[in-house]
Amino acid sequence: QRVQIARDIHDDLGAQLTQLLLMGEVAQREQPADSPARGQFTQICDCARELARAMDEVVWAVNARRDTVRDFASYVCKYAQLFLETTSIRCRLDVEPDMPSTTFDLHERRNLFLAVKEALNNAAKYSRAGELYVRIFRRDNRLFVIVEDNGSGFDPDKLSGERNGLTNMVQRMAEVGGTCEIFSRPGEGCRVTFNVPLLEGKRRWFQRPPAEKLQAELN
Repeated sequence: QRVQIARDIHDDLGAQLTQLLLMGEVAQREQPADSPARGQFTQICDCARELARAMDEVVWAVNARRDTVRDFASYVCKYAQLFLETTSIRCRLDVEPDMPSTTFDLHERRNLFLAVKEALNNAAKYSRAGELYVRIFRRDNRLFVIVEDNGSGFDPDKLSGERNGLTNMVQRMAEVGGTCEIFSRPGEGCRVTFNVPLLEGKRRWFQRPPAEKLQAELN
């Protein structure tokens, strides 16, 4: 059933988004270079592309054929390369060879992916890095993903309380029985280490730690 849902989303919504994008590009080309409408059509096209990328993520998450450790590692690497190619940050990949095709539960892999996505977004926005490494490997029946940059770094104790991205990463990992460790110092870049248990397809639910514990782990 999940495979069918993923296929329907891809074929139906994907086709409509592609049609919307093509129509927007045609309308954009028909406008004079100095026309305000041309800029508006550009925004419409950019929005359609973002929606298409978001839809691809949903399709990947829902599709039961993608519930493997190997597919997760492959998807994260492709996402990181695509995400960083429009930035000045060079993406480096270090992935354990021969990742297994064993089951990786939807709940765990979705939360881990969103946490990694947030780490990449933070690096692109704030790090001023020249290189970023994504490392993926297994150890003691746990899957590790490390996102490390050589940027300007920061002092975690001096971050504004309004920035919830780091707290959200810690919380997502706690919800699936994993951890998120953040190390950074001014001038020394930033390293974010995620790990989750590989449960071989057995669903487990974890109690969310209280807010004060999450903040203590973040600090």
